[in-house]
Amino acid sequence: QGQENIVTVSILPNLELPSGTRITLSGLTGTQTPVSQAGERAPLRDGFGDSFALTLVSWGGASGLLVIEASASLNSPAKPGVSFRLALTNGAVERAAAPVTVAVSLPSGANGACGVPRCDVLGLQQYVTITTG
Repeated sequence: QGQENIVTVSILPNLELPSGTRITLSGLTGTQTPVSQAGERAPLRDGFGDSFALTLVSWGGASGLLVIEASASLNSPAKPGVSFRLALTNGAVERAAAPVTVAVSLPSGANGACGVPRCDVLGLQQYVTITTG
């Protein structure tokens, strides 16, 4: 109750994620993280500890909806996975964890180097993992 959790999200998409890609997490309910502090106490970082081009677009707080956007390409064939962390504070009342879902939206008109999205397929299985601790 009231303790901070670091939430880690890891995505292994099957295509490159260009600038303008939005990642939406829903189900982050029951926190007491103010809208103004989401992403501040644990700045968005990639899985290697480096800061990178993710910006908080919106944090719904009570609705549990968090949207971030890439201001640069997030992955490549050499580094296909995307992982980031953020801090959320538990609510004042203890409750069971709610299921969290992740959705990735490419910007309209997003094309790869060959002019179509398909050329950037990385040939990997898509999976999402979310851990807290």
